[in-house]
Amino acid sequence: MKKGIGWGAKTIAKFHPKLVACYSKVIESPETKQWFRTKITIGLIRHKLGAKQIQ
Repeated sequence: MKKGIGWGAKTIAKFHPKLVACYSKVIESPETKQWFRTKITIGLIRHKLGAKQIQ
């Protein structure tokens, strides 16, 4: 289950970074598990790398 949630988090962060930005305070809170924050970070990095390849 954790693997599926992590995959979803990475995918949403990669393709919808504005949605992640809307919930940044919740994501950054200490109540959010570190593994989830890591998955979001990975997705955002992949979004930036993908954007550089398009240019």
